[in-house]
Amino acid sequence: QSAHVSPFGVVAEQTAGNAGEGSALVVEMETEGNLGHTLRAGVAICSFLWKRQIEKANLPRPIHFVVFWNKEDELDLNPEIKKMKLEMISALGEVIFYSHEEDGAAKRKTKKTSFQKVYAAPWNEMPSRFHDYALANGPIQLLVGETSLRLAMSKVVVNRKPLRMYQGFSEAIRSGLGITTRKPHDGGVVIVQRGMYPNPDSPPEAYRAHLAVERGKRRLLVDAKSGQQKTLMQRLCQTGLKIKVLDFHPAAETKYSFREQLSIMAGTAVISGSHGSGLWNAIWMRPGSVAIEVTLRAGYCCLPIPKGIYMNPHTVCTQPCVPYKMVNIADGILASGVKWFYLDPIIIDQPTGDSNRDTRRVHVDSDLYAKVIQGAYMVATGYSTGTDLDI
Repeated sequence: QSAHVSPFGVVAEQTAGNAGEGSALVVEMETEGNLGHTLRAGVAICSFLWKRQIEKANLPRPIHFVVFWNKEDELDLNPEIKKMKLEMISALGEVIFYSHEEDGAAKRKTKKTSFQKVYAAPWNEMPSRFHDYALANGPIQLLVGETSLRLAMSKVVVNRKPLRMYQGFSEAIRSGLGITTRKPHDGGVVIVQRGMYPNPDSPPEAYRAHLAVERGKRRLLVDAKSGQQKTLMQRLCQTGLKIKVLDFHPAAETKYSFREQLSIMAGTAVISGSHGSGLWNAIWMRPGSVAIEVTLRAGYCCLPIPKGIYMNPHTVCTQPCVPYKMVNIADGILASGVKWFYLDPIIIDQPTGDSNRDTRRVHVDSDLYAKVIQGAYMVATGYSTGTDLDI
């Protein structure tokens, strides 16, 4: 393109000859709130694919990303999520960020920049909140086609693209941020314990009701006998492995920057947790590492939630369980070169929303879970934990 027009006017202009600053991709960013949704929306991954094509074609360098959000989306976006998305793109090339915020410090660029080559991302001007749209029609489908990863949870299909698109993406992001992975026979274990956080878009009365139960409403892995997280973690500590219990959610009490998350995961041999976006951090691990997903397909799982059960996970659901279709995380992990295995829980608390994901506790057999984690560590590192396993 000779020039690209955005909400800020012309932000990138193609010049004749060699007067510009290399190549630029003008990218309208998305607003997904967690890592899994960000990757499935496809903007970051397809920006990586574009960069790879530029490098293969030996087109002008350096490579730039001219990025912006729709004004309404940017002003509503959580600052931590915004920072994460910008840091992810910056690992691929120089970022020129146009901001709608009034704060002068946040406005990285206010005038157009000249480049030798200018390209516009084909997904620009799609629906601003296009998570569901992107699964069927978005960036990955536009650039790669129907043979790409099947990331929609509505389809029980694990159709991995042989080129391992996520593995190349992960390696590029780690390299761009200067992060190296663990040595083959080293690494710790990360247990992701997912919190449940209020939705600020909910009506005030629903928001207050959610706040009232927030302390108790967490999608925690717990010991099936005691119902306690502490008992399960004590059993895991008996394995002698280096265990970390983390929550990467932006609203969690302990905040991790995107770089810190990558650094932790690059040194991790095994990640495990109940089904949730935290498990997508497995893509930052060294290929050959292991992810253990505890499914949400046992116990009470009927939808829609019957009257009288909402916010009361101890009321037995008498309706049939719904089919389990949550395979999207497995698909992404396997496509990044990380080995994925699953473990079914003994039971889950009756969900309190419109999905199996809205459950407070996921109950597992602590002894079996500890053995599974030990076995996963042996697979990931080739080293025994010193304990005989009878699985």
